[in-house]
Amino acid sequence: LLNDYFAANKRVLAVVSSAVSEGKSDGSVRTELSAERTAGLLLNAVNSYVEKISLRAPLMKMEQGIDFKEELKNYLNLLIKSLSA
Repeated sequence: LLNDYFAANKRVLAVVSSAVSEGKSDGSVRTELSAERTAGLLLNAVNSYVEKISLRAPLMKMEQGIDFKEELKNYLNLLIKSLSA
């Protein structure tokens, strides 16, 4: 089961890495970024954040009026903007 998990992560990492490479080529992503390292950082950041907010979603809604899906969308937009050339 763990090998399946690692294989799935490797496939997702390859897709994200390819997307970053394409963005570097077309000028939409900053060229000084390593595609492989950036893909890994993005996946780790998103996974960690999704885990955190999925556990805290009810509290976030009650305490701050924050919707889980809206919060995730804002977070992803922030990450994408940080890559922009």
